Amino acid sequence: MTEESWAETAVSLDELMDRHIAAQLATADAVRVWDERRAAGEATSVTYANGLLGVAQDEEASRLAIVNYRPQGDRELEDEADLHGGLPDRHTRHPGRQ
Repeated sequence: MTEESWAETAVSLDELMDRHIAAQLATADAVRVWDERRAAGEATSVTYANGLLGVAQDEEASRLAIVNYRPQGDRELEDEADLHGGLPDRHTRHPGRQ
């Protein structure tokens, strides 16, 4: 899943964070499974890396969706401003708004 599709399907920062946590848990589970396979001699280093690539990409996309998140509407902008001592940071300002 790409960063754009994470952002398109999620409507709030809370939902993005929930998805990121799920992706982290899936990554941890996949690493555990592939570690067991490699330890049992069922997987080479190359198949191990390839097996983890997909879950790592999903985790990265979910993390970047959070990093690149822009507040939706005035209420989220006000909430963001409250978190920053009443001043929205440079990432949350909308063009044309001061």
